[in-house]
Amino acid sequence: MKTQPKHHVVRLDGIQWADIARVRAEMLAAGISQSEWGRENGFTRQQVADVLTGRRLCLRGAGHAIAVALGLKVGRIVKARNFKPAHKHQGAAA
Repeated sequence: MKTQPKHHVVRLDGIQWADIARVRAEMLAAGISQSEWGRENGFTRQQVADVLTGRRLCLRGAGHAIAVALGLKVGRIVKARNFKPAHKHQGAAA
């Protein structure tokens, strides 16, 4: 039998279990299912469920995008084809 995670524990991706529980409770109170939220935001029910049950780390890809969209973590959602890293320009030596 699996044990439930302690709510004060921070995951590898920086998301706190208490925040996941808060989002789940808010969705329930609003009457919004994980499937509905996923459809409206471009994700599958399984992707959303994996984030909200802790089966998916939210370091990159859909997990990251879901976590940012739900307010579980601070970050930005960028399509891979649009990603451009910030270049530090080194001035020419005088």
